[in-house]
Amino acid sequence: MSPRLYNLTVHSLIYTIILINYNCQSTSYDLNDSFALAGNNRIMLEKVLNHYKGETKKYKAACFLLSNMRWHYTTVQVSSMDTAIITYHQKYDSLYYTIIKDYKDEQLEDSTIRYQLQELSYKAFKQNEGIIIKAPKLSSSFVWDVEHLSADFIIQHIDNAFEVWQKGPLCRHLSFNEFCECILPYRSIQTISFFENGRFLNKLMFKHLEKTNHKKLSGYLKHYHHYVSSMQSFFSFPPLNSHIGFYDLFVGQDVDCINTANNACNILRACGIPLMVNFNTAYKELKGRHYFCSFLDNNKKWRHFNPQTNCLDTIEPLQGESLNIIRNTYAAQSDSPYFTKSSNELVPTDFDSPCIKDVTSSYYETVKIELPFEEESDNNLAYLYAFNNNPSGILPGCWGKIDHERNKIEYINAMYNTLYFPAFFRGNEIVYFSSPFYIQKDSLRAGRYKIIPFPPISSSQSTGDIIVSRKYPRKRKMIDIAKKMIGGKFYGANRDDFSDSVLLYTISHAPQPYLQDFKISESRSFKYFKYASPVTNRRSNISWLEFLIDSTFHYPYTEPASPLPIMNDADTLCPYKQQLQVIEKNIYDFKSQRMFDQNMQTASSQPDIYLHLESPVRVKTIRMAPLNAENSIIPGNRYKLLYWDNRWIEIDTITAKYNYLKFKNIPLNKIYWLKNLAQGIEELPFIYRNGKQLFIYHDIITNNQQ
Repeated sequence: MSPRLYNLTVHSLIYTIILINYNCQSTSYDLNDSFALAGNNRIMLEKVLNHYKGETKKYKAACFLLSNMRWHYTTVQVSSMDTAIITYHQKYDSLYYTIIKDYKDEQLEDSTIRYQLQELSYKAFKQNEGIIIKAPKLSSSFVWDVEHLSADFIIQHIDNAFEVWQKGPLCRHLSFNEFCECILPYRSIQTISFFENGRFLNKLMFKHLEKTNHKKLSGYLKHYHHYVSSMQSFFSFPPLNSHIGFYDLFVGQDVDCINTANNACNILRACGIPLMVNFNTAYKELKGRHYFCSFLDNNKKWRHFNPQTNCLDTIEPLQGESLNIIRNTYAAQSDSPYFTKSSNELVPTDFDSPCIKDVTSSYYETVKIELPFEEESDNNLAYLYAFNNNPSGILPGCWGKIDHERNKIEYINAMYNTLYFPAFFRGNEIVYFSSPFYIQKDSLRAGRYKIIPFPPISSSQSTGDIIVSRKYPRKRKMIDIAKKMIGGKFYGANRDDFSDSVLLYTISHAPQPYLQDFKISESRSFKYFKYASPVTNRRSNISWLEFLIDSTFHYPYTEPASPLPIMNDADTLCPYKQQLQVIEKNIYDFKSQRMFDQNMQTASSQPDIYLHLESPVRVKTIRMAPLNAENSIIPGNRYKLLYWDNRWIEIDTITAKYNYLKFKNIPLNKIYWLKNLAQGIEELPFIYRNGKQLFIYHDIITNNQQ
């Protein structure tokens, strides 16, 4: 290259860089960090910007996309996958489209369509026999998005985003800033691997979604769910060992809520539906968390839903009371803990991201509170932790900013009626700097709140004995189910059509969540027995059912009766009366029924239950239990009791002999946590008062008792 030509090239490159930086700075986007991270791929980013010179909005959108690209990365990518997946999808995508293309939304569940799809699914199953899909090849390395995205990938994606923004009935109302967050991004969650741009996804899915005749969210979601569930029935292959983007919907690794929400958000955005993915930091009473989608409607209101469900856009996606809700954003959020922390401050993993925003106030009523902070610390942040049944028994719910001048912490997104454990980090160690508490509205002062210490202060003795019967409170749903059993009736008969039936017992009180006896006064013997659920609630909801006779009565098909629960010391003194339960001759079919399988967590949903015997017997007792979660004490299981004193401290571990546990000479007036080491995941802290367990969110906080 001649010196003159070289100088012209250098000057041209310098001019291009200056022009790029000037134009993006004029729109408040800084590309310097993205260019620095891009390395050799910088030329691709510059190519994108050069492509949109003269197109003001697209250029500005490209600046937004590229400047925030520096925050996004992946640790696993698929370098190649079996092309048979693509071929197979194309074939059945076409066949599906041929079947449903002329039907309206209301007809998608018609028997004609169901039959055609079932027939196609069966043919696909037969054709798949013996076919093996090769596992994809994975590349496991940390890669910034700016290092590997091509200009063509980005340009196609931006062009598609603008096309759907201009044409789509669900996103025309978006401002430019809303468009940039809800339609434009090529990924939905910061670190989740992505594989396809919007153009690719639109080409695959829009032809199906646009068939909705209602042109509103429910119509698009109905077609999305119908398509995905139908295609899943055609892909009768074992799941692969990794995620593969769009094709995860049909044959990828077993998909959880995070990948379901991520895929749906990417696909539906590409088709003109403004979405973002949210997650809850935890549930108040349940283990785990949940990812779901939120839709920004033309009234600027967020509507929330779970993808791939029939609930569409009219449901609450969180199946239980939640802690704080976090939104995954594409753009960095200046008020996130990632930016507000001090230089050497540790931040909990879930909060250590530049691309998150606390949006709890759009779901629940939140409150801004201040707590005193007298600790020696250079940190900028502190947290409100909450109970969660994980190995540490606690996790962060929300963050607050430390005001060192005032010795205060301000929490903007605290929640009412939530048990909090205030904490901050000292180096790598978490420090709990104040007693647990919960927040209530102050009924005497409008707009004010009061902080209530938990457990309530008591002057009783410091050590003593406690007796516990549960690790988790009885669920409100289970209580309601038991109440609906009032009016259920048991009958005996000697004709199998029950034309000569005799009423044996009527349930007059809501059954308790364990085995209990109903005494039968009728002295006659019967060959057939029946339970009829109440006419107001035609579900039997019986988990455990036994018809008992005296052990002296001869009948060829019996088993020992299950013992009644022993709930306290006094019960151990009661003499045990030996009885037998009568069973049907075909024991396999008998035991396969949920009310006779001796599994407390399964229950019959049929309106009526029948027992057919070989000959008449006199039943003296009906022993039963309603549907329940079996969170009471189970004999033979091992239990660990802990209490809170700025951390969870183990008291003792014992094996249950009866349906209760006695812990002797332990610290009193504490928050306790009882763990079942053998089974189950539902556990909740409680206090012990006047000989009773009082659980948070059921007996104390929810009822506002002190």
